[in-house]
Amino acid sequence: ITASSSDIFLRGDGISQFKTETGGASEVSIISRRWMLRSAKNSEAARDILRRHFGSQTNVNQNVLEADLAVSNKQGRDTIEHYINAVENAQPIATEFPNTNLGRQLLAIAESISLRNPLNVSRQVFFASLGGFDTHDNQVNALPPKQTEIAEAIAAFQQAMSELGTH
Repeated sequence: ITASSSDIFLRGDGISQFKTETGGASEVSIISRRWMLRSAKNSEAARDILRRHFGSQTNVNQNVLEADLAVSNKQGRDTIEHYINAVENAQPIATEFPNTNLGRQLLAIAESISLRNPLNVSRQVFFASLGGFDTHDNQVNALPPKQTEIAEAIAAFQQAMSELGTH
């Protein structure tokens, strides 16, 4: 699970990475961002048609690439729906995380860890990132705020892990 960007280290044979944000995952953009449907933006029927389309594994053309894409779309959609359902039924994390880039990522990771039982996962790998360390000659000014961001985010994460009973 990544709270940052796509990462090759989170993929394996039969395992796909999953990107989440604070509050969980969202549906395919064209379904969740109504404005993308233009004149059908208020149509629940149009969104239902798209949900069925992305969930379909049928392939009338028998094209190998189309069939592979249909299977991939269905697996992705099923994973997102399973994750969204788990998030909707989850107890929110009480720990307050800093509203920083790393703080938001670690909160998303803590939320994912809190879902380990409903998602039926026992081993998870998480990826978060923080850039801005290529400071050259400005280290005296640039590093202390980065170190503070790391310290505050890790402290909140550790507190959340205690809250979840995972430490």
